[in-house]
Amino acid sequence: MINYIERGKSLLVNKEFSKALEFFQAALENMESPKEAYLGLAETYFALSKDEQGKVALFKAMALDPNNPQGISMIKHHCIPVWEDNNSPVSSIPNNHQYLDPVISIKPHTLLGRNHYVAEQQSGNKLYFKVGAKGCTIVCPTDPSVDDGWNGYNKPKGDVVIPEKLNVNNKILDVIAIDEFVFDENKTITSVCLPNTIQRIKGCAFWNASISNILLPSALQHIEDRAFSETLLEGISIPDSCKTIGNNCFSKCYRLSEVKLNNGLLNVGDYAFEGCDLHEIDIPDSVTEIGYAAFPSGTIIRLHGNPPKFDWVVDGDRYTIFVPHSKKYLYEEDEDWEYVKINTY
Repeated sequence: MINYIERGKSLLVNKEFSKALEFFQAALENMESPKEAYLGLAETYFALSKDEQGKVALFKAMALDPNNPQGISMIKHHCIPVWEDNNSPVSSIPNNHQYLDPVISIKPHTLLGRNHYVAEQQSGNKLYFKVGAKGCTIVCPTDPSVDDGWNGYNKPKGDVVIPEKLNVNNKILDVIAIDEFVFDENKTITSVCLPNTIQRIKGCAFWNASISNILLPSALQHIEDRAFSETLLEGISIPDSCKTIGNNCFSKCYRLSEVKLNNGLLNVGDYAFEGCDLHEIDIPDSVTEIGYAAFPSGTIIRLHGNPPKFDWVVDGDRYTIFVPHSKKYLYEEDEDWEYVKINTY
């Protein structure tokens, strides 16, 4: 069997870039280590000076593993010219607004009331936001509870870059949240770059949008209900800062096959990954509750900590479950797991 990744790397070393692209693409088609395949594509595109295609491939690779040292090295070399003294990136992806899509003007937006503004970016995209006590939240330009929140306004398009900070009345404020319905059903965007200041992504923020990749920021704490439901995402890594994944958060993301849950996560909501293309998932030690039908039926679940809250009536026969051999007795003694068949590793 051909090892497409290794063959692509060999061709890359020999500077046979066109052939290398073919092998990295073949690796993706054959589901051979998507992360490595995307990194290979990124490196090849950068070598060919096709920077935009390289960045897209790099975004996808880092979405699968934001801490990958090869990807971080590529970001440092190709995307971010400014690094901190501790040799860590200012941003874990090339999302600093002053490099990718700077804000050229900020004006009051009075339709929604006081403390609402519109920021025009160099690309021509306009983002609307409200200023709160703790920072700025990106919002819809009109009230989404009444009708389409973008009714009469041009939706952002292409590769959307959310700025990390906004200068409002000579005061520098962090952008800390994405409000409900901001990008829902947006078919004109191809990717969204989130700054590391974002702490909360609210309900239906990206529901049914056309995005296929996104890198969640390192400060993110909560992803609310249906935030990414019915998108084209193929892989996602939940940062260790994130505590909750809301109900139906990634439901019906039919292409989503690579999911990494990092330690620090506490709660996985009901139907969170229902309808995804998941076959196996590792649940970190920190998780204390798994919601109803959180994962597709038949998923292999590997638990690493003590028994989380779990509804055996709904999910008892839904998954193939593995637990640490040393903790099997804890599951056998827990009433939530009394009728669940468990395997050990």
